[in-house]
Amino acid sequence: MAMNFHSDNGLFESAFTVLRIYNAYSTINRSTLQHTQIPEELIATHTFPSLTVGDLNIHYHLSNPTRLLSYSELNVSSQYYELAADRLYSLLNTPGVFTRFPFDSTTRPAVLDLSFANAPLAPYIGPWSPPSPQLVLTILLSPLNSVPQS
Repeated sequence: MAMNFHSDNGLFESAFTVLRIYNAYSTINRSTLQHTQIPEELIATHTFPSLTVGDLNIHYHLSNPTRLLSYSELNVSSQYYELAADRLYSLLNTPGVFTRFPFDSTTRPAVLDLSFANAPLAPYIGPWSPPSPQLVLTILLSPLNSVPQS
């Protein structure tokens, strides 16, 4: 799902009049063994600010450097991360900070909820906030002159 936000006066005190936010939930299609959200749809090429967020159900060493990954996990997740790098998207997550916390003690925490900003949006991104006890991720968008430096 994508939502466009428009402002005739510009967003973030800039000349950009559109911000697109993709919110996705991806699972594995059991009949094709492919993820239900394909990278090209979520990590689109835009000249205006774009943010991709969601539970992509993928594991990769950039977002979770301490996790041991299987070949199949790397094969699936690398498609998203490599396309994001090729299209100059930035991963907003802090590496190793979990975004999924299980309700039982037999399942380990994971980094499944991911946030990517494209190059036009990246300068306006403030500090990324890991989940609070209420499991809310916070991304601060500000005018360039007021973006807090981390």
